[in-house]
Amino acid sequence: ELKLSGTHTPAVIRYRGNDTDSREAHRRLRELLQRQQDSLQERHWQELGIEITPDELLIIQVEDLSSASARAGNAVGKWLPLMLFLLIATGGLYTALDLFAGERERGTLETLLMSRLDRSTILAARFLLVVSFCLGTAWLALGSLWFGVSQGWIRMLPDNEAESLLTLSQMAETAILCIPLAALLGSLLIVTAALAPDLKTGQALSMPVLLLVSALAGVAALPNLTLGPLLCLVPISGLALGIRESLTGSISPG
Repeated sequence: ELKLSGTHTPAVIRYRGNDTDSREAHRRLRELLQRQQDSLQERHWQELGIEITPDELLIIQVEDLSSASARAGNAVGKWLPLMLFLLIATGGLYTALDLFAGERERGTLETLLMSRLDRSTILAARFLLVVSFCLGTAWLALGSLWFGVSQGWIRMLPDNEAESLLTLSQMAETAILCIPLAALLGSLLIVTAALAPDLKTGQALSMPVLLLVSALAGVAALPNLTLGPLLCLVPISGLALGIRESLTGSISPG
């Protein structure tokens, strides 16, 4: 049993940091000693004749001034950008592969190039088709998320907090940011599909692109990273942070 004394002799805990059981024993022992210390402190407080406990000396009450929709946007903004990037990339990947590598493999691309249409028109039409698939996938995902939250099927905050609803303005800003995102990812997918001689090779070439997209979009999960002028220039990370801040309501037009 610990006893109060005038000296401050520390209780030394020795453990092995590379051993899981040793780290767990260290954690439990620290919790046990902390509880014992609190108990002895309270007992000593009572012996001095003080009516209040040490925990009542300073009562701290924390109030969050942000709205429920802003807190819900902050919760969903940590993972939604990465999910949108992956959905957009996978939504337009097979469309791009079929329009370029697939037609080259089937031998129909040469027939199309022999028509009276110039190549820039053919490329623009295919680019718009890939971007439409990417953008449609993103907007369907956003619509499903908003509908699920509005119906109460998905809760962004704990049950003891206020009702968390994502507003239409938050969804509209995110949907607008998905337009340059779809154009950027659609361009990457078209370049990848154009370099592939067949569908199988195109699928193999697309894996590094998806990994790169995931790595750059994952910066939205970093809590201390905010959108600034320099990060706006980073191709995918800037859009990911922009989507996160549009959900939290902290984004500005500048």
